[in-house]
Amino acid sequence: LSTGTLNEFYKMANLLARNSQGSYTFARLDSLEAGNPNAYTIGLNLGQGFHSKFDAANYSVYAEDQWNITNRFNVLYGVRLDVPTISSRPPTNPLIESIFGRDTHELPTGNVQFSPRFGFNWDVTGKQTDQLRGGVGLFQGRPAVVWLENTIANSGFGLGLLSCGAGGLGHAPQFTSDINNQPQTCIDATTGEPVGAGAYSEVDLLNKNLKMPQTARATLGYDHQFGNGFVGTLEGIYTRGINSFFYQNLNLGAPTGVDKFGRTIYASAFSPTGTPTSNLVSTQFKAGGVYDVKNQSKDYSYQLTAQLKKRFSDRLEASAAYTHGHSYSVQDITSSTAASNFKFGRELSGNLLDENTGISQFDIPNKVLIAGTYTAPWKTWQTTVSMIYVGISGIPFDYVSTGRGAVGDMNGDGVIGNDLVYVPKNPRDPNEMLFANEVVNGQVITTETQAQLFEQFIEGQSCLNDNRGKILPRNACRSPWQNNMNVTLEQSLPSVMGKTLSVRLDVFNFLNLVDHDWGKIKLPANSPSFTDQSLVSVVGQTQDPDGNVLNTQPIFNYVPASTVRWTSNVIPSYYQIQLSARLGF
Repeated sequence: LSTGTLNEFYKMANLLARNSQGSYTFARLDSLEAGNPNAYTIGLNLGQGFHSKFDAANYSVYAEDQWNITNRFNVLYGVRLDVPTISSRPPTNPLIESIFGRDTHELPTGNVQFSPRFGFNWDVTGKQTDQLRGGVGLFQGRPAVVWLENTIANSGFGLGLLSCGAGGLGHAPQFTSDINNQPQTCIDATTGEPVGAGAYSEVDLLNKNLKMPQTARATLGYDHQFGNGFVGTLEGIYTRGINSFFYQNLNLGAPTGVDKFGRTIYASAFSPTGTPTSNLVSTQFKAGGVYDVKNQSKDYSYQLTAQLKKRFSDRLEASAAYTHGHSYSVQDITSSTAASNFKFGRELSGNLLDENTGISQFDIPNKVLIAGTYTAPWKTWQTTVSMIYVGISGIPFDYVSTGRGAVGDMNGDGVIGNDLVYVPKNPRDPNEMLFANEVVNGQVITTETQAQLFEQFIEGQSCLNDNRGKILPRNACRSPWQNNMNVTLEQSLPSVMGKTLSVRLDVFNFLNLVDHDWGKIKLPANSPSFTDQSLVSVVGQTQDPDGNVLNTQPIFNYVPASTVRWTSNVIPSYYQIQLSARLGF
């Protein structure tokens, strides 16, 4: 029986001073030259300051034991208890308490979490040629401290954002180059006087019963020695997220309904220019939002792997494996801030409170791995060459709409760039898709030309072509297959004062070194660093004579900057060489 304790203590300092020196956006180059912005944002101190401190700890105890039931069958079992605590607390925000009934001073601390696990190993034949192994358990890593720290920095008393123009308050003020004297009010569109003193704040909440994310995992594997040095393995792994985080905006009211395209709408109206009037609980938090985190346990994934290994001699060994699997999630939590996790944790066209799973950003349906190592026959100054090839399915991604300023939020939830596109059966049908003329470099791109270009793009992209007549499902598109090979040469050298010395040469993406057309990673050309790809731009909205927002539809521009679908101009597409020396003590 083994027992122990692990106690970790965290001290964090966060300087959240976003836009504290002012951020200007200009519609055109002549506007930039004249100093006339169309949008302006500045971060203001609401009293607490930009600097926040966060102190936390995680106390844990564990015990495990191994039981050899027979000389062929043994089990390993144990349990771990974690107690995450938070000693820092933000002050109570009376406005939040009065509107939402939540206390910003309330945090999840001292909640005990229980993680049992069990594993076994069975020598099936007693000849050590066949092995059945497996296990099941709950596992918990370090607390997600940065996600918890959000509530300290964003209680409504720290950073506040004042937004002017492009959907903000009034017009943007004249550009000022003095960073110590930036405008702190917007300009009234009618009188030209300062308006909107003060700033909107994002507020992040944590429920006192919130638990830290855990993982439930079960695995079962079978190993068999075929003879002549061959070993085969079949293994399956199932993983389920327990107490995963789910972000929601409490300031967003109930949906108005569902439009004719199947999109859930959170706006009471859209202006002719396309700006939504969102259903908000309180306009005090129009720009920032009030974000809450709850637990959900619906994320899951599975992998099935077949592997064959062989040791040919003392100097040469190789292995090959194939894995098939899928990963599904409610939200993909990839950001350090609550606002970004709510906005871009998933692209959705339905109800924002639904905890439906979809294809995860981390979904890899197919993976091939081939590896080998060769050691040269000489024993003095040993030389080793190794390689590993990994081929995987491309990354999943979405096509979304975007816009300028406050335009482009097709469901009215206050977020631009996370609305999945509707794929028309016929882009030339105005009941499905409406375009507006656009001028590019003095040339008019007509609605007919845009519809034709859009049809061509849909025809050339299978994920769009297969989903005509409906809103594109989340992560339905995928980039091409990816190939990567790394090669390593390691050379031992004469010892230095009794210490081992070696030199190592690593070539990453060796295929690209051999041929510049090999090893290229093809990603969506529009925005290769992100999984949400802007496809169309909203420039307006039709109006219903009876004022029913559900009977309106957006008006788009489709003017692609390039007809290239994929780009390989990313760092992983190019070979890299690394030379290092290692001194062993």
